[in-house]
Order: sequence, then structure tokens, then C-alpha cells
Amino acid sequence: MAPEASKFSTKRLTKNTLPDFERLFEKHPAPGAFSCWCTYHHRARPSVNEELLSGVRRAARNRQRRRELVENESSHGILVYSKGEPVGWCQYGPREELPRFDNYRSYRRPARESGSKRLWRITCFTVDRKHRQRGVASAALKAALQAIRDGGGGIVEAYPIIRWGAYREYLGTVSMFQKEGFKVVAPFGKSNIVMRRSVKCGSPGPPTTRVVGKANSGNSGNSSSSSIGMSMRRGDHPSRGDGRGSLLTARQVYSAVKGKRP
Repeated sequence: MAPEASKFSTKRLTKNTLPDFERLFEKHPAPGAFSCWCTYHHRARPSVNEELLSGVRRAARNRQRRRELVENESSHGILVYSKGEPVGWCQYGPREELPRFDNYRSYRRPARESGSKRLWRITCFTVDRKHRQRGVASAALKAALQAIRDGGGGIVEAYPIIRWGAYREYLGTVSMFQKEGFKVVAPFGKSNIVMRRSVKCGSPGPPTTRVVGKANSGNSGNSSSSSIGMSMRRGDHPSRGDGRGSLLTARQVYSAVKGKRP
């Protein structure tokens, strides 16, 4: 039986916890994690000659980049611990810190709708293979939202996958964001959607969530049982990748988008 998320502890990424972050990523917790060091979304565009670098050189460069970001206080993230050992990671940050999405053509429409509120992004989840399906990613997400509250709040944006096996599974799943009050605001390519929620400075938790999509007849009234949420009920962490949920149709996504945005 999976342990309760309360059995995990969390810490924010700082100069003091950077060694824990490195210890987690040195274990190659997910495909591509060690070479990326979760720096991909910090760059607006690919680096010059990035594709020409060997895997070893790319990993070394990105590791140093991560250290520089932390040293300059330009990096935000949550580390999840089990019995004192780092087992999970979630990256979040303000829009200007994570600019990569602004260069995706399919993203630009919702980007212009954030208004005057500060826009935050939740971009990456990584969980050690031995601790998946135990609520690690959910614990990281809750802690990230609390950190955003403490940072002044605003609009929080996520980009989860809508089917298992999709590219960029590290972006999270629909159901885990729905449980925290996120709503669908736009499609994002063929395998992801844009979800948002508003977070007030110091607010205690997620607002009451409207059910998005058609509820399952056996679970009416439960926000996670919507047609969108049901497609991702295989687990709470994207790196699992061994299930195959059905891909949402464009009609389902656009139907959800008609609802009121946060």
C-alpha cells in the first residue's frame, strides 16, 4: 500500500539544499534528467551548438548552469524527502525565470491572458524510480503552491500531458493538478494542455473546483472524475510511462476551455 503523502517532508531549493538536489539527479532518476539538470526551461531558446555536445559534456555544462542559477537566486524548486533521502523534485518559478514556453507558438494565446497578475510556472517533476506511485509528485506540488503563496501569489500555470506515453511526461498529469484547483484554459500541442489557478498571497489552499468535462456516472461530484481527469488516473507521476490512457479529443479540450478562466 502506498504511504500517505504526509510521510514525506519537503524543502525548497537553496544553496544549502543544492547538494541534495545533485544527489537526486546523480541517480539518473528519469530519462534525460542527468543530462538536463532541469535547466531546459531556463533557456528561452536552445543554446548554440547544443546538439553537437556529447552527453557527458552537456551534463557537465547543465550541472554548472544549475549551480550558477542557485548561486544567483534565479532558481526555484521543491525537494521531497523520504527518511532524510531526496526522492523527488518539482521546479516552479516566475515567467521571466522560465521563458521557454513563450517561444512555443501554441502557447502564445493563453500567455497574453494573464493580465496584471504575476504569472508563475510549474514545469518539471522528477521522482526516484523506487518511490513512484507513492504521492511524491503530489507532495511536491502542494509545497510548490505554498511557496508561491509565500512569494506573493498570482496566476499559476501548468502544462500536463493528456495521455500516457506522450512526450514531455515530466510536466505532470491532469488529475494531480485538478486536485489542487487547476482548470483547463487551452490546448497545448497534441499531447498537453494548459491549466491554471489563482493563488492569493498567504491563501490556505485550493479554491472550490468546478468539474471540467463530463463526470463519470459512478463518481459524480468528484472533480477528479471528469473526462479529462479520468484519462490520467494511472498514477501521480509522469515518469512512470507504462500506462496508456486515451488521448483527449480536440472537442473535449475546447469544451473545457469554454469555462471561466481563473
